[in-house]
Amino acid sequence: MQGNTVADDATIAGIKSFVSYGGNFLAQCEAIQTYENSLTGHLQTTNGIHVTNTNVSTAAVIFPNPDLSFSQIDGIFEFNYGGSVRNRTLASGSSFANNEHNHASGGTISAQTPIGASVSKLNVPASRR
Repeated sequence: MQGNTVADDATIAGIKSFVSYGGNFLAQCEAIQTYENSLTGHLQTTNGIHVTNTNVSTAAVIFPNPDLSFSQIDGIFEFNYGGSVRNRTLASGSSFANNEHNHASGGTISAQTPIGASVSKLNVPASRR
């Protein structure tokens, strides 16, 4: 999605269906907001995200799931690296969905915010089994 911040509902629904059946999808930068804040999307939350782009020092970044392969980052994870969406929090009234779990965040283990990297696992909808 680099260079294009608009995804239509059909494209988002196609991506959501693809990952629901076991496919992988990696969203970075503006794509995070585009897909997560679409009513058709909501891959990791129930009501979207709020982009904060909070500065977090390298020493303050936590890795709550270091044993999982997505967290096996080679080198320093640069939490404040450029781009329009560097980190985020839950939007008002939103909660995590689809087994969302953070892989790099600020804060503490009990209060992981803002989020710099996260993962979800969608399952095949019951209506399609």
